[in-house]
Amino acid sequence: MASVFPQALEYRSPGEKITFTSQAPKGSIVTVKIGDEVYNMQPTKIVPTEKVAYPDKYTFVYTVPNYDGVPRIIDLGAPEYTTYYNGVAKTTKAPATFGIIMNNSPFYAEVIKDVINTYQTPTTVNGAAYELYGGMIDSITAVAGSYIRLSSGLWVNKSDVKAYTTEMPLSPIITKSEYIAGEKWDELRFEISSPTAAIADYNGTNLKLNISNASPDAMLVQPDNSLFASAAITRTGSNAEYTFTLKENQTIEGYYIEKTDQGLVLRIKRAVIAQSGEFPLVGMTIMLDPGHGGSDPGAVGPLGAKYPEKAINLDTAFKLKSELEELGATVLMTRTVDKDVTLDERLTASRNARPDMFISIHANSMGDNVDISKVDGFSVFYKEKLAEPLANRIFNDTIGSLSRNNKGLHVRNLYVTRGTWTPSILFESGFVPNPNEFEWLIDGNEQAKLAKSVAESVVKYFTLKPIE
Repeated sequence: MASVFPQALEYRSPGEKITFTSQAPKGSIVTVKIGDEVYNMQPTKIVPTEKVAYPDKYTFVYTVPNYDGVPRIIDLGAPEYTTYYNGVAKTTKAPATFGIIMNNSPFYAEVIKDVINTYQTPTTVNGAAYELYGGMIDSITAVAGSYIRLSSGLWVNKSDVKAYTTEMPLSPIITKSEYIAGEKWDELRFEISSPTAAIADYNGTNLKLNISNASPDAMLVQPDNSLFASAAITRTGSNAEYTFTLKENQTIEGYYIEKTDQGLVLRIKRAVIAQSGEFPLVGMTIMLDPGHGGSDPGAVGPLGAKYPEKAINLDTAFKLKSELEELGATVLMTRTVDKDVTLDERLTASRNARPDMFISIHANSMGDNVDISKVDGFSVFYKEKLAEPLANRIFNDTIGSLSRNNKGLHVRNLYVTRGTWTPSILFESGFVPNPNEFEWLIDGNEQAKLAKSVAESVVKYFTLKPIE
């Protein structure tokens, strides 16, 4: 039973290619019955065992057909696999059913939590892609076990949404769009006839907004002081996609979507510029995130539990907090004592505060199979394109001013750096298991030097940037 597909409920859309699998003794004839049709399966990979009749993997690539009539969900039942071997036929039914979601079927998912994650594939292994917010609704195009695929191509966990059908397809219409320029945040407001979902993405030049199942019925007029040189509207499948191209030498410091009673708002943060004088960071809010804490010690060095990574991170964060406050900044921290703080709580703190910058402070570990005395250095991680300039600034300045070994600038989908509302980075100050590096990491004077260097980089970041 465990060798046949599907193991859990599986719905797909017309035109998709799905591989049905089964194991059977080598030399068998194997068929699979999908709905009312029977198909021959082909052996693909021999898996040796001690048995004489060792198993072979049989597959059949099924192209999901389209059906005539009213768009609907078609349940084809549980596929039946029949193996013919040594004159004996044995039929096994898959433990779950397979079905087809016809194009434009009125099958929907409504977000039932305040914030949920979406994924590029039906698994959390590669981390989240975008966020969706409570009350957003999108059409369902596939189901795979505990995951549902939306019209955007993104997957969500079943437990995060309410799936339902309607008699007629929902057809949201964008009846009004408006650009409102602000002092710190600009707003793109969309009035929509019925609730829908949306995601936004920024590549450093273009900001794209994808609104699910929507038809634009109103042109967006930009004011002269808009951040963007142009705005284009296209149809991507059943969705409306807005592409906003930044003006030359213009930057943004963050963006996020908010669902409203009238539709959606895309908020876009203008460049934040340092003040001149003794307190360049006045008016700015910076969030520091000392990694680990409580029952999670992080990396452990020569002193073991007496001075683990979590303590190094907190000590460094306090020193950085002092440096930033002396420059005029308001500093928030995800923890100020040795306590457990989940990754989700850290990201939520950033989302709720929407600071001008988010810095997660860590120290590194290493595998057991390396020479710990030869691994040392500083590294920075980020996910979003809007965080790249900040990551570059802190990485290059720290390597240069403190003569730290270069352990790389990395683009990674780390949980706490997923926020698009502010530049978010994570740095690894050094390698805790390395005895020499450990001495540097726990030295209060060296922590103070690192904090001062990072604070100076923050000021440079908010000063040395293209402005309108």
